[in-house]
Amino acid sequence: NNNNNNNNNNNGGGSSGALKKTLSRSSSTSEMKIPVPDFEELIGVDPEAAAEALMAATENRSKPMTTIKRHCTELQRRFPHGSNDLALLITELGVAFKCIRSQICDAPNTPLSALQAFANDQIHASLASTGLCCVIYSSLLNSTLPLENNSEVGSYIVVYNPLVGTPGTSMGTIFSVYHRKSESGSGGDSSDILNRPGYDQVASGYCLFGATTILTFSMGYGVHSFTLDFVSGHFVLSAPHIVLPKSGPIYSFDTSVLGSCVDGVKKYVDALEQPGAARVFRYDTNLVGNFHRVLTCGGILMMPGPQKKDLANYLAEAAPLAFLARQAGGRASVGKRPLLELSAWTLEMSVPLFVGSNKDVDALETCVLGHPVEEQNSFDPALLTKFELM
Repeated sequence: NNNNNNNNNNNGGGSSGALKKTLSRSSSTSEMKIPVPDFEELIGVDPEAAAEALMAATENRSKPMTTIKRHCTELQRRFPHGSNDLALLITELGVAFKCIRSQICDAPNTPLSALQAFANDQIHASLASTGLCCVIYSSLLNSTLPLENNSEVGSYIVVYNPLVGTPGTSMGTIFSVYHRKSESGSGGDSSDILNRPGYDQVASGYCLFGATTILTFSMGYGVHSFTLDFVSGHFVLSAPHIVLPKSGPIYSFDTSVLGSCVDGVKKYVDALEQPGAARVFRYDTNLVGNFHRVLTCGGILMMPGPQKKDLANYLAEAAPLAFLARQAGGRASVGKRPLLELSAWTLEMSVPLFVGSNKDVDALETCVLGHPVEEQNSFDPALLTKFELM
């Protein structure tokens, strides 16, 4: 065997020797006579068509996911007068909402009061250590909450309703942000919240916990909606620059209060329920879910009262939802005047709430007053469409 191996090595090793001879130093590609492949035969299509198809696939590939941080950065680039601190504040709230969502899903049989307490503590903990807030107010406790020890005092007042709805169905959180009016450097107090019109808000939003988790907010540059991606764990932009239709099919209110409403509201509801009105009634115990449906489809959400439990807390519910509606091209009213013109004189102040599409709120006011109320500070989201990010 060893002799055979030596013979093979001496003779070039059979076929390997032929290969060495073929690829000797004196050989060249021209001498090797390698045939040029017929690409048309190999791929079965015209090479130019294949190249065009590749270019089209490259252009149409999925765009990168837009997270809250990236979206806010883009807004800062387009609207330089905005605040990066405000974007950080929204991002911190997003972290709290993910924790709340996990608790709701992991403990579906937990009583509402326990879930509300957890949500309240989680939002407070997320905000208290940021160094961005001077006042944190929870409508659940009806009081301001302390900042974390040794943390910096910021410039923002955050008001929130930690959780509304019914366990086992959909639930939601509402928040609002103001810029402080007291001097910076010291802690704020309730005077930074009271006696300020709703127009003073610099941001507001809500998080809807249901089959999907949706965070919708505005920082004064239109309304944008983000959906929680369960794989990446990030809120991802799903609906930029939401625009409320001028009129819509949805009307939402608690029918049990209709008997005690003012006559104008009864008259309006009667008109909505006439045959051929093409209206759709949708209502559940989740204020956030009811508003989200109106915001995306158009229509009107009503909390007419007159009992306090049937009204909306001005600071933590009415004002933030009105701010969102206005930023989306809609409006909100208390029935006799624009809601955002009001200011809270107490932390627990509650008001009637009629919010949604322009024409629908106008029609409600016409039934109550005899004419719609002109809003001085109207907002047109179409002015922002040229800055659309998607």
